[in-house]
Amino acid sequence: MPRTLYTSKGSAVDIGRELGKGGEGSVFDIPAMPNAVAKLYHKAPDRKKQAKLSFMASTADTKLLNYIAWPQETLHPNRGGPVIGFLMPKVSGKDPIHMVYSPAHRRQDYPKAAWDFLLYVARNVAASFETVHAHNHVIGDVNQNSC
Repeated sequence: MPRTLYTSKGSAVDIGRELGKGGEGSVFDIPAMPNAVAKLYHKAPDRKKQAKLSFMASTADTKLLNYIAWPQETLHPNRGGPVIGFLMPKVSGKDPIHMVYSPAHRRQDYPKAAWDFLLYVARNVAASFETVHAHNHVIGDVNQNSC
Protein backbone atom coordinates (compact mmCIF):
# COMPACT_ATOMS: atom_id res chain seq x y z
CA MET A 1 0.00 0.00 0.00
CA PRO A 2 1.38 3.43 -0.84
CA ARG A 3 2.46 5.53 2.11
CA THR A 4 1.61 8.81 0.38
CA LEU A 5 -1.98 9.28 -0.72
CA TYR A 6 -3.86 12.23 -2.19
CA THR A 7 -7.03 14.01 -1.16
CA SER A 8 -9.81 14.81 -3.60
CA LYS A 9 -8.31 18.31 -3.76
CA GLY A 10 -4.90 16.90 -4.78
CA SER A 11 -3.03 17.46 -1.51
CA ALA A 12 -0.47 14.82 -0.53
CA VAL A 13 -1.06 12.99 2.77
CA ASP A 14 1.61 10.80 4.33
CA ILE A 15 0.15 7.81 6.16
CA GLY A 16 1.67 6.73 9.47
CA ARG A 17 1.30 3.67 11.66
CA GLU A 18 -1.78 1.48 11.79
CA LEU A 19 -3.95 2.24 14.81
CA GLY A 20 -6.63 -0.39 14.33
CA LYS A 21 -8.04 -2.90 11.90
CA GLY A 22 -11.61 -3.96 11.17
CA GLY A 23 -13.52 -6.06 8.68
CA GLU A 24 -13.58 -3.53 5.85
CA GLY A 25 -10.48 -1.47 6.50
CA SER A 26 -7.78 -0.13 8.78
CA VAL A 27 -7.28 3.20 10.51
CA PHE A 28 -3.92 4.95 10.28
CA ASP A 29 -2.24 7.82 12.05
CA ILE A 30 -1.31 10.88 9.99
CA PRO A 31 1.91 12.34 11.43
CA ALA A 32 1.40 15.82 9.91
CA MET A 33 -2.23 15.97 11.11
CA PRO A 34 -2.39 14.99 14.80
CA ASN A 35 -6.17 15.58 15.00
CA ALA A 36 -7.04 13.36 12.02
CA VAL A 37 -6.80 9.73 10.96
CA ALA A 38 -7.11 7.92 7.66
CA LYS A 39 -9.46 4.99 7.14
CA LEU A 40 -8.24 2.87 4.23
CA TYR A 41 -10.25 0.01 2.80
CA HIS A 42 -8.70 -3.46 2.44
CA LYS A 43 -10.40 -3.77 -0.94
CA ALA A 44 -11.10 -0.76 -3.17
CA PRO A 45 -14.77 0.27 -2.84
CA ASP A 46 -17.04 -0.10 -5.87
CA ARG A 47 -18.14 3.01 -7.78
CA LYS A 48 -21.37 3.34 -5.80
CA LYS A 49 -19.55 3.38 -2.46
CA GLN A 50 -16.91 5.76 -3.85
CA ALA A 51 -19.69 8.17 -4.84
CA LYS A 52 -21.29 7.80 -1.40
CA LEU A 53 -18.00 8.58 0.36
CA SER A 54 -17.41 11.60 -1.88
CA PHE A 55 -20.91 12.88 -1.08
CA MET A 56 -20.44 12.31 2.64
CA ALA A 57 -17.15 14.23 2.63
CA SER A 58 -18.73 17.08 0.67
CA THR A 59 -21.33 17.60 3.41
CA ALA A 60 -18.88 17.74 6.33
CA ASP A 61 -19.41 20.92 8.30
CA THR A 62 -18.92 22.12 11.86
CA LYS A 63 -22.39 20.90 12.91
CA LEU A 64 -21.63 17.31 11.86
CA LEU A 65 -18.07 17.39 13.16
CA ASN A 66 -19.27 18.69 16.52
CA TYR A 67 -20.98 15.34 17.16
CA ILE A 68 -19.38 12.66 15.04
CA ALA A 69 -16.18 11.53 13.34
CA TRP A 70 -17.33 12.14 9.76
CA PRO A 71 -15.39 11.76 6.49
CA GLN A 72 -13.78 15.11 5.66
CA GLU A 73 -11.83 14.26 2.50
CA THR A 74 -11.62 11.20 0.31
CA LEU A 75 -8.22 9.56 -0.19
CA HIS A 76 -6.81 8.31 -3.50
CA PRO A 77 -3.67 6.34 -4.53
CA ASN A 78 -2.87 9.10 -7.06
CA ARG A 79 -4.36 12.45 -8.01
CA GLY A 80 -7.74 11.79 -9.61
CA GLY A 81 -7.58 8.05 -8.83
CA PRO A 82 -10.29 5.90 -7.26
CA VAL A 83 -11.42 6.47 -3.67
CA ILE A 84 -9.62 4.02 -1.38
CA GLY A 85 -10.35 5.69 1.95
CA PHE A 86 -11.01 8.95 3.73
CA LEU A 87 -9.74 11.39 6.34
CA MET A 88 -11.77 11.89 9.48
CA PRO A 89 -11.27 13.50 12.89
CA LYS A 90 -9.26 11.50 15.40
CA VAL A 91 -11.29 10.48 18.44
CA SER A 92 -9.35 9.63 21.56
CA GLY A 93 -10.00 9.58 25.26
CA LYS A 94 -13.68 8.71 24.79
CA ASP A 95 -15.44 5.72 26.28
CA PRO A 96 -17.74 3.50 24.22
CA ILE A 97 -21.41 4.21 24.96
CA HIS A 98 -21.93 0.81 26.61
CA MET A 99 -19.70 2.03 29.46
CA VAL A 100 -22.58 4.37 30.32
CA TYR A 101 -25.70 2.38 29.47
CA SER A 102 -24.51 -0.93 30.94
CA PRO A 103 -25.34 -0.88 34.68
CA ALA A 104 -22.29 -3.00 35.53
CA HIS A 105 -19.86 -0.82 33.58
CA ARG A 106 -21.53 2.34 34.81
CA ARG A 107 -21.16 1.29 38.46
CA GLN A 108 -17.47 0.57 37.82
CA ASP A 109 -16.49 3.55 35.65
CA TYR A 110 -19.14 6.19 36.48
CA PRO A 111 -20.18 5.38 40.05
CA LYS A 112 -21.67 8.85 40.64
CA ALA A 113 -23.73 8.85 37.41
CA ALA A 114 -27.39 9.44 38.17
CA TRP A 115 -30.46 9.87 35.97
CA ASP A 116 -29.52 13.44 35.07
CA PHE A 117 -26.24 12.20 33.58
CA LEU A 118 -27.98 9.41 31.66
CA LEU A 119 -30.49 11.91 30.26
CA TYR A 120 -27.62 14.20 29.23
CA VAL A 121 -25.92 11.33 27.35
CA ALA A 122 -29.22 10.27 25.72
CA ARG A 123 -29.89 13.85 24.65
CA ASN A 124 -26.45 14.06 23.00
CA VAL A 125 -26.94 10.77 21.17
CA ALA A 126 -30.36 11.95 19.92
CA ALA A 127 -28.87 15.30 18.85
CA SER A 128 -26.13 13.53 16.88
CA PHE A 129 -28.75 11.45 15.03
CA GLU A 130 -30.81 14.57 14.32
CA THR A 131 -27.75 16.36 12.94
CA VAL A 132 -26.94 13.48 10.59
CA HIS A 133 -30.56 13.28 9.44
CA ALA A 134 -30.73 17.06 8.93
CA HIS A 135 -27.83 16.66 6.46
CA ASN A 136 -29.95 14.15 4.48
CA HIS A 137 -28.00 11.08 5.56
CA VAL A 138 -29.35 7.81 6.89
CA ILE A 139 -27.64 5.90 9.69
CA GLY A 140 -27.69 2.26 8.74
CA ASP A 141 -25.50 0.60 11.37
CA VAL A 142 -25.84 1.46 15.04
CA ASN A 143 -23.93 -0.39 17.71
CA GLN A 144 -22.18 0.31 21.00
CA ASN A 145 -18.99 1.33 19.16
CA SER A 146 -20.67 3.83 16.85
CA CYS A 147 -22.17 6.14 19.50
